[in-house]
Amino acid sequence: MSVSPRVLVTGGSGFVGLAAVKALLAAGRRVTATTTRPGTPPLTAEGLDWVGWDAETTTLPPMEWDGIDAVCHLAVPRQLSPFPDRAAALYAVNVQATFALLEASRRHGVRRFLLASTGDVLAPESELAPDGDTGYAPRNFYGSSKICAEVLTQAYGDILSPAILRIYHPYGPNGERFLINRLLRKVEAGEEIRLEGTDGILVNPIWIDDLGQAIARLAEGEQTGLFNLGGREFLRLGALLRLAGELCGRTPLLHSSGAPPDPRHAGEVEASCRRLNWAPRIDLREGLSRLLIPADG
Repeated sequence: MSVSPRVLVTGGSGFVGLAAVKALLAAGRRVTATTTRPGTPPLTAEGLDWVGWDAETTTLPPMEWDGIDAVCHLAVPRQLSPFPDRAAALYAVNVQATFALLEASRRHGVRRFLLASTGDVLAPESELAPDGDTGYAPRNFYGSSKICAEVLTQAYGDILSPAILRIYHPYGPNGERFLINRLLRKVEAGEEIRLEGTDGILVNPIWIDDLGQAIARLAEGEQTGLFNLGGREFLRLGALLRLAGELCGRTPLLHSSGAPPDPRHAGEVEASCRRLNWAPRIDLREGLSRLLIPADG
């Protein structure tokens, strides 16, 4: 029996990374995943190996590269702010680690390289970023460091098979560090939420399991370039929170800050869905219901 190729997933114990690990294992792939907590991995499974690595503070650790044919760089810094206190950590994870992984992939003959990125690299003319937009104009250090990572990854296009994944607001179980989850908890607790503009930013959140499956499909494939990974439903944050309130029986306490909404929080996804022959399966109402309504409720 032939042995399936192995995929290296950085940040494998994180919210997005763990979803990718589970989806890859379900697809029959072997996985090596990095974690900052090697003594207490979040998952044990046949075909899964964990490697300890804190990309903020250490260089790429020794590991077995034989059999690895794809790398998914999904590690994220533990905190994105404050700047400039966190600048070195952001640079280490987003730039130095990306370059180290690209070089290691080149040396060891890796076929495929995926980089997780963000809409923070853009300044779109509208609130909906086009699929494949390269109009770089970051407004913060995090976005600047991700641009460096994107450009470095693209430079290896003749050596590896690179794909850059701009991920728009994943949400789901254990995603409490992420915007949608945090705001849902505020709705449940009856806490005040301040919105930009009249009704908040435009968003198209994606359920975390759907995102994991998209990453697994990309790791298997050969499609290169930029991909927007988000949900297919677009709405203002205020509308999303009112829906959440309806589902959990709370009226959200929403107030406008008066500031214009930031245009970097939603991205077109139809072109990416067509290229991947994939689409998110969990719609927003179902996803919110899973988070807000107990299974026995």
